[in-house]
Amino acid sequence: MTAATKPSIGERVKFAREERGMSQYMLAKRTGLSRPTIANIEQNKRCTNLMTFIAIAQVLDCSLDWLATLED
Repeated sequence: MTAATKPSIGERVKFAREERGMSQYMLAKRTGLSRPTIANIEQNKRCTNLMTFIAIAQVLDCSLDWLATLED
């Protein structure tokens, strides 16, 4: 991620997932989502509901503010 531009939510999800050494499949399994859904979220092809982002944040052990790019 570059400091010049704020990353998208999908980019933050991918960054946090990779930092934890998780595959999309592992994140999907732990959140109850499908792997294609995780891929679409990371690629910003799918907008999802708050409960899904809460589940992702919990599994990735990060805040919703950070995912929403409101805090660095």
